[in-house]
Amino acid sequence: MKKRKAKERTLGDREQELRIRDKKLEKQSKGPIAKRNIEKRRKHRKPLCSLTKIQKRGTHSCSACKEEKPVESFYAYYDNANKLTKIWPTCILCDRKKHRTGRSSTLRERRLSCLLHYGKAKIGKLKCSSCGHKNTDALVLFDLRYKNEKALITLKVYKKLYEYKYPDIKFKLICYNCAHALLYSYKK
Repeated sequence: MKKRKAKERTLGDREQELRIRDKKLEKQSKGPIAKRNIEKRRKHRKPLCSLTKIQKRGTHSCSACKEEKPVESFYAYYDNANKLTKIWPTCILCDRKKHRTGRSSTLRERRLSCLLHYGKAKIGKLKCSSCGHKNTDALVLFDLRYKNEKALITLKVYKKLYEYKYPDIKFKLICYNCAHALLYSYKK
């Protein structure tokens, strides 16, 4: 089952949603009491900094690092008249950090869990089955069904193995040097 990627909401999107909600409430409700309730909601709503003010100031505060930065350091959209239409709440640097750290750590964990499962070893005991090399960054699963470059397992395959709860496939846990030596011997 695929997970939906959450859409990043921008300041312009939020303002537009609030305006649409207000219009719907005005159409549905009639009478002075309903209008008074709408006015109360508008007063209690947190004031949003308008896009024109952001563009005039030339700065915007990042919601992640809480720093005031120039507009150029945010993802922003402009219309044909060079008017700011949307701006992201986080700066480009914070956005990149968020995506980089989250993705790489889970990929490393999945790769390590696959190496542990198919290598039939504990964390400190992982080593190449041919030469005994112990660096986990240099170890790879070698698929014995293939005799070409497909035999080296990629990150996408590690992800699939993890998702399908380690199916019964014959893998050999070896280092990259031994893997390339095996591939070279198959070519001869």
